Amino acid sequence: MGEYAFSSAGVIGGAPAEIMRWLATPELMIRWIPYAKSVEPTGGPDLPAGAVFRLFIRDTGYGTPYLGEVRELTETRLVRRYTLPHQTEELARAAEGKPPDYERIVTYELGTAPGGTAPGGTAPGGTALRCSVVTSIPGLAASVARMATRSEGKGLTYALDRLRACVEGRPLPRKFTTTAQQAL
Repeated sequence: MGEYAFSSAGVIGGAPAEIMRWLATPELMIRWIPYAKSVEPTGGPDLPAGAVFRLFIRDTGYGTPYLGEVRELTETRLVRRYTLPHQTEELARAAEGKPPDYERIVTYELGTAPGGTAPGGTAPGGTALRCSVVTSIPGLAASVARMATRSEGKGLTYALDRLRACVEGRPLPRKFTTTAQQAL
């Protein structure tokens, strides 16, 4: 199976609860996730642990729908799993014990930033955030995985810079920049 991983980390000037609100609230997620057009929960307005949702990304002229699932949600950790929503095929593969054609696990972890306070309290020095992504695509060539790691790693840094701007009440960055890459 082809697999690649990347991560980004930094400090966001806000309390952990506020950061988690931006990470787990559908109408807020579309404000900071690049190219996100909609996040539609399938079982209610919120995304608690176990919730399933649809995320529509317009990264090309047609866009890409993803099926998301909240695997874990605590005060300091959020884990989401994304697959492509060709449901009938994916359900058949799962019934046969086969992995999905595409799977992405995204993990957000909040912690104490230098000069900050522990999650759950106020964070005058900010809150540390680390986001790790692991993508699995059967048959993916190693050369493609290396290119995807670099490209998507930059995209993750950009997304977290947008998240930080939202939490801190600043204007969103308009494009990838070296300052954005260094900031998070």
